[in-house]
Amino acid sequence: MFILKDGQGNAGPRPGNRSLLLFGLGFLFLLAAVPGFPLSQETDPFYLKWLESGEAAYLARDYRQAVSYLEIAVFGLARDKDLQARGYVFLALSRTALGFKDRAAADLSAADGLVGRDGLRSMNLPEAARMRLDAFLASAPASKAPPETPTAAVTAETGTVPPPPPSEILPSGDRTEATPLPPAETPSTEDLRRAMEANPREPRSYYELSRLNRRAGKTEEAREILETLLDRNPAEIRAYLEIGRLDYEKDDFKAAMKALEKFISLSAGVFVEERFRDEGRALLLLSASRRGEARKTARLLEESEELFRPERFAKLTLDPADLERLRRLQRTSAG
Repeated sequence: MFILKDGQGNAGPRPGNRSLLLFGLGFLFLLAAVPGFPLSQETDPFYLKWLESGEAAYLARDYRQAVSYLEIAVFGLARDKDLQARGYVFLALSRTALGFKDRAAADLSAADGLVGRDGLRSMNLPEAARMRLDAFLASAPASKAPPETPTAAVTAETGTVPPPPPSEILPSGDRTEATPLPPAETPSTEDLRRAMEANPREPRSYYELSRLNRRAGKTEEAREILETLLDRNPAEIRAYLEIGRLDYEKDDFKAAMKALEKFISLSAGVFVEERFRDEGRALLLLSASRRGEARKTARLLEESEELFRPERFAKLTLDPADLERLRRLQRTSAG
């Protein structure tokens, strides 16, 4: 992806350079009109990294990671409709590959609302993405509504649904994604910390930095980041879910239950995505079971019957061993 960055010169034009200035402005105007060269003084390089990383993850067929990166990108690129539309396009393609068709349609509608069908058709995309988007456009109604900026919670689909085989992702005869581009550089921990300080109440950077620490085995650091988020934004109740997840993963089931019960209690009166509610209930059920609280486990099983519906169970992001534990609990309860 090619992105033109505006200059940062401080000196004003001299009278003798007026013709050169007019030529330069004309050139920039023409360049801005070329598909694939979005130009905005408001573009934040921090969020461009997320967009580039999301595109690279899509081309590498790491669709869940692509969604994770791209959701942050479209949030931060709200002032550049061309780049934000590009992010929504790759979100739609990634979610389609993961099987989240309704969400993909909403993403495509958001992109359509930003740049229109002509803008989508002229967008400079890799060939495989271009063909997939064209097929998507052929079956989707046009949208005139502008997209809404994403809300506080990160909504990356990271469920257990395996990516479909290439024949289900790409149009027949096209296999140009078989040799993916190398992943783009992902935002560093320093980038994330700067973003946290620049916008202390916006949760996405906290969740990503906590996730990076969790993957590196730095559980306490990951927890401290989430606690800092709660100090700065007490309404961001999903942080309790992630704290409960951390406690569960280190086998501190008592602490996990405390955090998860708080998450479930606080989420009862506000909008929380269904999949986050399901994650909380699943982890609470597992924590009670592994702690030996038979009565509580039985009650939670009764209250969580819808959790085991195939379309919802498939979206849980738990370890395979924990998914099997849940299946055993369900079978035992049914028997």
